[in-house]
Amino acid sequence: MNKKLKSGEVVVKVLEENNQEQLEKLSQLYPITKDQKTNQFIIQMDLPQNFYPHLIGKGGSKKTELESKTKCELIIPNQNSSSGTVILKGPTKEQLTKLLKKVRKILHQVKSGSRYTHFINLPLISDEMKERVILLQEQIKKVGEEEIEGFKKSVFVPPERFHLTLVMVKLYEEHERDTVKEIISNIKDYPGQILETLIGLEGMETFEGQSFEQLRVLYAKVKNRNSIEKIHKFHKWLCLQLQKKHILYNPEPLELHATLVNVRYLQKQNPNAPNYLDFTPFNRLNEKLENYKFPQTKIKEIHLSTLGKYRSDGFYFPLRIFSAGNEK
Repeated sequence: MNKKLKSGEVVVKVLEENNQEQLEKLSQLYPITKDQKTNQFIIQMDLPQNFYPHLIGKGGSKKTELESKTKCELIIPNQNSSSGTVILKGPTKEQLTKLLKKVRKILHQVKSGSRYTHFINLPLISDEMKERVILLQEQIKKVGEEEIEGFKKSVFVPPERFHLTLVMVKLYEEHERDTVKEIISNIKDYPGQILETLIGLEGMETFEGQSFEQLRVLYAKVKNRNSIEKIHKFHKWLCLQLQKKHILYNPEPLELHATLVNVRYLQKQNPNAPNYLDFTPFNRLNEKLENYKFPQTKIKEIHLSTLGKYRSDGFYFPLRIFSAGNEK
């Protein structure tokens, strides 16, 4: 006969089970090994150097606090080291996991204010599309160089990188990148149809809340209502998969856009450059180009791409590509 538990014992038992489940989940993300010589348990974390100061603290205060509270050791490479591996050492798995949780909490706080590293997108890079983008950008350039103060052609998105953005993500750790690569491969399980969806772009507009007087981003509009609905459904499914894996916490509403102009690109050459330009003179051209049509394009691939890194054809370097019958 099973012993009947009191209410307090039930709470303790549930907490123990939840804690064990959490330990198992963390051990899958961060495998624990044992040094047979020292009997110390070890976890290795692949982290970029910009996180190190947050783990060290002023004068090493944060590192000392973490080690003191967990009775573990936190080994952080020095700035001149080529290693990106932070090592956690502890006498027991429980204490080591306690340190891991504290480190992860700090990383989550830092990441909430850090830059995006990758994004999931739909490439729009056919030869015909590139030709139309170049033709349009030449017309914008003519107005810009003659009438828009501070304008430079570096504000243009290169035609070979033309795409629709679905989701921006922050993937600083290797296990996070592996998780999203797996999600991209599992698009084959998506209950709807997204590949071969026909994309029609027509005309241009700014993001909601922006104006031509303070333009930051100018993009081509997606016109096909059926395509918009299909992509929105897929976006909702994709965000759910990312949330389940704790990659995405508060997904932003999808505002479908294929960027043509991004004024922030000016800051790559000059950090002091403005993050907007007065594009008022562009209004006249925009009225003429209200129905400017781009070639219709079918979605052939879905990419998980790395920001700031490019492949030989100029498009963003992919960590994973999903296409019909082929995950790369």
